[in-house]
Amino acid sequence: MPSMFTQRTMVIVLILFLIVFLYDTYGPETDYSDLDIELDQDMLIASRENCICDDEPIDGFGKTYFPRSNFVGSSGGMITGWPARGGYYHLKCSLAELDYLGLDRFNPTNRTGDAKEEEAWCARLRQLGAKWYPNIYYDLAEGGDGIEIPRLYLGWPADGGGVWALQSTKFNANLRGLGRINNAFTMEERWWKIKEYGGTFYADPKDCPYLDLDGSKEPDSKEIDCNPLYG
Repeated sequence: MPSMFTQRTMVIVLILFLIVFLYDTYGPETDYSDLDIELDQDMLIASRENCICDDEPIDGFGKTYFPRSNFVGSSGGMITGWPARGGYYHLKCSLAELDYLGLDRFNPTNRTGDAKEEEAWCARLRQLGAKWYPNIYYDLAEGGDGIEIPRLYLGWPADGGGVWALQSTKFNANLRGLGRINNAFTMEERWWKIKEYGGTFYADPKDCPYLDLDGSKEPDSKEIDCNPLYG
């Protein structure tokens, strides 16, 4: 039989665990209104997209401020496009998507500096569901921890015949193990898995409600506040 002291200790631990759980689940949301963000936009982007490129560095230290691809602590890569309208496209890519885009799986790359080529690059990113941000503040304010955060999986058959799409929430994706889709090595494997897990096929990609292929659904830059973190 456990001693009285042991029983009390267990009760206290359980109570503390319950308090932490309830606060984490139902407690107040983080308030960004008091954040002191005075850094220049380019500096924020540089710090978030920090990577070292040996091919064509922007400055003498080899640090690029306009990366096309870089890598973080998880698999895949972080992909960026820099349209002429300003802002940037951002996308977390799987291995198959890196291959589809023709990117190196191990080494970061810079944008080319060719404006027309960069616009074409941004169009390819929109094919994979990349989202456009007017500045880094909107990217930061969006967050990504809620269970209802959408998860979009897209697969393009090699024959060019349409697109497979599957949208879920973070919670549902975790329950179903949809992260396995990102384990595909090629785009062919990827769209087959999307089909297997109940994805929808759109013979005309323009009919896919999750895609904005021409960027027409994006807000006008002039109508956007500089910093949504301040509310």
